[in-house]
Amino acid sequence: MTKHAIVFGVHPWGGPFQLGAHHLARALAREGFEPLYVAAPLSPPHLAGVLSPALRRRWSEVFVPPEGGEVRVLAPFTLTPLSARWGADDDANLARWPHATLPSFVQTLRKLGFVQPDLAILDGPLQLAAARLAQPRRLVLRIFDRFAHMPGMTPALNRLAHEAAREAALTICSAHDLEADARALGARRVLVLPNGVDAAHFAATSAPPADYAAIPRPRALYVGQTKGLFDPSLLARVAAERPDVSFVIIGPSAPLNALGAASNVHLLGERSWRDLPAYLEHADVGLIPFDSSGQAAYAAGVQPLKLYEYLAAGLPVVSTPWPELARIGAPGVTLAPAAQFAAAIDAAVAQPPARETFRDFAASADWRARVRMLLEALD
Repeated sequence: MTKHAIVFGVHPWGGPFQLGAHHLARALAREGFEPLYVAAPLSPPHLAGVLSPALRRRWSEVFVPPEGGEVRVLAPFTLTPLSARWGADDDANLARWPHATLPSFVQTLRKLGFVQPDLAILDGPLQLAAARLAQPRRLVLRIFDRFAHMPGMTPALNRLAHEAAREAALTICSAHDLEADARALGARRVLVLPNGVDAAHFAATSAPPADYAAIPRPRALYVGQTKGLFDPSLLARVAAERPDVSFVIIGPSAPLNALGAASNVHLLGERSWRDLPAYLEHADVGLIPFDSSGQAAYAAGVQPLKLYEYLAAGLPVVSTPWPELARIGAPGVTLAPAAQFAAAIDAAVAQPPARETFRDFAASADWRARVRMLLEALD
């Protein structure tokens, strides 16, 4: 008999960033489950930003559910105001939004065969009311970041996180420092389940992307969000110190307009996750230029997905240091404070990378292995 699992995510399915919840859904499919990914709900206040590309993508998923391949996808729409500015700090709104969806959330679950699934993974507290309606046999809460630093986190959502931790059969944390957060929420059982990688996806070989034709080597690449922990001042200084290195940034460009004035900084904007392997394969070093000293408490709860993706593509990595990265002990990773960051890039570029060693390490962190750890902990 096929087992069913629901992953309640924070992000849309088809966005440029594919994060832990997306990968857990795919890995569950590969481990024999029939998974459903439920994106964070949209509500009337989200119409205010409908002209933004990100919100247009989200709205399109409501009306035309994307093809998730091995994963079914559901993007709910609720009439209850539920956004960072309206409704997310109202306990009643957070409890009733799944009851005011068009079409009915429960009827949709019933039609798809996902009432009382074998497993539900709740990525943060926002969709706890929806998870309750699904009535999973086992509920898992996933803490993937320090909730206090998450955009849009409200006192009501924090109260909901306490409820979710108490109800969950297991609470999983993506970084060791988050274990204390889980226990403070009242979690009954806690498992540190690190982030992982779709190793095969990033190990595939391909031709250089067309963007690279005008970008000379060596290429120092950063992929990810360009706010929060990302330190643009560090990257600007290092780019000025190393004019012969091409610094490539894949991610939202708007916060980085000042960086684009440097001739060796190339702001490519967002790229599809499907296309990322080619950008990584034909780069020379992967960067994690985070403000890990100025935002030490935030960084301590972060285990970046990009670390594993860089290694799966055979790239050496230069990162600012924080304890979680030191704990991982991955090969090919240099942890360099800001003052030594440029020199660390020089060293990484100067020596031939041990690509197979990096890829072997990444393969040991494949998302399927992470899901097996989760299922063993639930047995």
